[in-house]
Amino acid sequence: MTEALPGPDADAGAEEASAPRPRGRPRSAEAHGAILGAAAALLAEGGFAALTMEAVALRAGVSKTTVYRRWNSKEELVTDLVSQMPYSGPAPDTGSFGGDLEALTQIQIDRIADTPLPRVMPRLLAETFDSPELHATIVEQGVNVLRGTLATLVRRGMERGELRDDLDVELVVDALHGTIVYRILLAAGDLRAVAGYPPRMLELLMRGLRP
Repeated sequence: MTEALPGPDADAGAEEASAPRPRGRPRSAEAHGAILGAAAALLAEGGFAALTMEAVALRAGVSKTTVYRRWNSKEELVTDLVSQMPYSGPAPDTGSFGGDLEALTQIQIDRIADTPLPRVMPRLLAETFDSPELHATIVEQGVNVLRGTLATLVRRGMERGELRDDLDVELVVDALHGTIVYRILLAAGDLRAVAGYPPRMLELLMRGLRP
C-alpha cells in the first residue's frame, strides 16, 4: 500500500461528486491518489531514471490505461507530484516573524513528513540537471511556491519592524530555506530533523536581520 500524499483530493472529490458525470468511465479520486503515492514511492526508491509508467500502474494497483488517462508521460506525472510538496495556503500569521517561521515548518512536517516527498525532491533536482525544461518546472512547482511563502514572512517581519527595512528578501530566503534543506539532506530526507530548528537558527541570524 502506498503512503497518502497531501493535496486537494477531498475537495476535488466533492466537486466531482456534485458535478454531472461525463460519458465514459468516471475518474476515481482514489485511483488518482494511489498513482501519485506509487510514483512518489518509486522515485524515492530508484530515482527518476528508473521510473516507468508501467511500474507506477503496478504499484498503484491500476491499469496502465488508467495512468495514461491522467498523464501522457512520466514527466507530466512527476510535475503533478512535486506540486504537492510545498504548502500553498495562506502564510501563517502568529504575530511574530519567528513564530511564523516555526508555524510554517510545523505545517510542512504535518503535511509531508510521513510521505516519500522529502526524499523525492533532492533526487529529482539532481537527476534532472540534463533536462533543463523539466528541472525548471520542478523548481517552479516544488520549490518556488514555498520560497514565495517564506518571502511573505520576511516582508511581513520588515513591515512589523522586527527586521531591517533594507534587507535583500531573496537573500534572506536563501539563508532560511538553504539551511533547512541542508539539515533535511543530512538526515536522508527525514523532515522531522528540522523540528525546533528554525528558532535556533533564527536566533543566530537575527544579529544581522534586526533593525
